[in-house]
Amino acid sequence: MEFRWKLSSVLLCFVFHYLTLFVQATEESSLDTADRRLQQEEDEDSIQHLRIAVFGSSNSWGATLQSRYEAYPYLLSSSVKNYASYAAGPNYAAVCAYSMVGEDETFDVIILEFWLKASEGLFELATRLRRRFPRAIIVFAKVWSPLTARRQNLVDKNETDIFGWKVLEKGLARNATYPEVIDALTDDEDGYWYFPDYELADEVFASAIDAVGGVLAQFPMRDTVVQTLIAYLGYFEQSHHLHLSKLGHEAMARFIRKIVTSQPLPDDMDVHSDWDTTDACHDWFETGSCPFEHSSDKWTMREITALPGRYALDVPSAGWMKVKNDFDDARTVYLAYLAGHAGLYSPVIARFDDEPGVILNTTVDDYLYTQKHYTKTTAIGILAPHSEVNIILTLIDSTLLNDNLGEPFRLLGVILPDPIAVPKEIGFGTYFVS
Repeated sequence: MEFRWKLSSVLLCFVFHYLTLFVQATEESSLDTADRRLQQEEDEDSIQHLRIAVFGSSNSWGATLQSRYEAYPYLLSSSVKNYASYAAGPNYAAVCAYSMVGEDETFDVIILEFWLKASEGLFELATRLRRRFPRAIIVFAKVWSPLTARRQNLVDKNETDIFGWKVLEKGLARNATYPEVIDALTDDEDGYWYFPDYELADEVFASAIDAVGGVLAQFPMRDTVVQTLIAYLGYFEQSHHLHLSKLGHEAMARFIRKIVTSQPLPDDMDVHSDWDTTDACHDWFETGSCPFEHSSDKWTMREITALPGRYALDVPSAGWMKVKNDFDDARTVYLAYLAGHAGLYSPVIARFDDEPGVILNTTVDDYLYTQKHYTKTTAIGILAPHSEVNIILTLIDSTLLNDNLGEPFRLLGVILPDPIAVPKEIGFGTYFVS
C-alpha cells in the first residue's frame, strides 16, 4: 500500500512538473505570437502615414480577388491612390499622368508594377513622375508569376506553360489544389523547367530604375525553377497561376513595406516640381460623363451590364463628336473603345472632317474566353493647337446590329496625351468577361 502511495506521489509530481512546463511553453508561445503580432502591427503602421501612389496592371488592380481592396496597395495604406488598370501597360499612365494625378497630389512613395510590358512606356512614366516628385521613393515591383515559366519535354521537346502542363499532360483540373500541383512538380522527371529571358523588358526596367534612382521589389528566386515554383505557388491563384492570391498580396505588401522602411525619407517630402507637360485625357469609362458635344440623340451613355460602375457611349449609327485642342502645341488624338471576339462589336471608321479615315479594329482574338471584352485605344489624327474638329464615326458593318447579332460600337474616351510618347495604341486598361 505504501509502495502504491509513493508511486502515485511520484507520478503526480511527474505529471505536475511536465504540466507546468507545458503551461510555461504555451504561455511563452502565446507571448511569442503576441510579440510577432505586435511587430507586424507596428510594421503595418510604419508606413500608413505615407502618401502612396500605385501605377500598375492587373495585380495592383486586384484581379481575381474576392474583393479588389484586398490587393497589396490597400494593405500598404488605407489612403493609397491606386491608379492601376486591369490588363494595362504603362503607356496610358505615361501619357495621361497629369489628368490622372492632377495638381494637388504629393506622394512620398510611388510604386510602378509593370514588368513584361515595360517597353510600352515605363521609362517615360518613371521619368515624368520623378520630375514631378523629386523626393519620392520610387519602387519598381517586378511581379513574375508561375505562368511565365516554361517546361520542355525532354522526350519530344514540346514546350508548354504550367497551366497547359497540369491540364493537358498531367490530367489535373484547371483548379487543382496546390498540393496536387506541387506533388506533380516534385515527381516531374521528364521535363526541363526554365524562365525565358525577357531581355527588352529587363533592359527597360533596369534603365528606368537607374534613371530615377528607384529600388527593385521582387520575390527572390530559389536555386532551381521547380523549387521556385513550389515555394511561391500559393502566392498565385490556383487556376492559371497568373495573378497574385490573397496570400501573395499579403506577402507583396510585407516585402514592399520592408523596402520602404529601409529607405531614408528626406525632410522636405512636400517639395514637387511643376509638370513639364500636361495632357487632356477624357475618360468616361469610370465617370459616365462625356464632356463633348455629339450629333445624334441615339448616342447614349449606358452602364455596362457585366461591369457595374463602368460606362460606355453607345454609337449605333453614324455621327460626329466635336473635340478641341486647347494646348499651345499640336496633339495626337486617340479614341478609346471596347473590343471583343469577331462579330461582337461593329468596327468603325474614324476621321477628322473630310480627311482619310482610320479603321478602329474592334476584334481581339482570345482562345481562352470568347466572351471577354477589352478596351483599346487608337490614334486617329493630329489636331493643331487651339483648334477644334468634328470626329466622324461611320459603322463599317451595320448588319450586325440590324440582325441583332452584335453590339453597337462603344466609345470610352477621347485622349489628347502628353506629347513625349505617341504610340499607335495605348494600353488603356481593363477587360472583363460577360
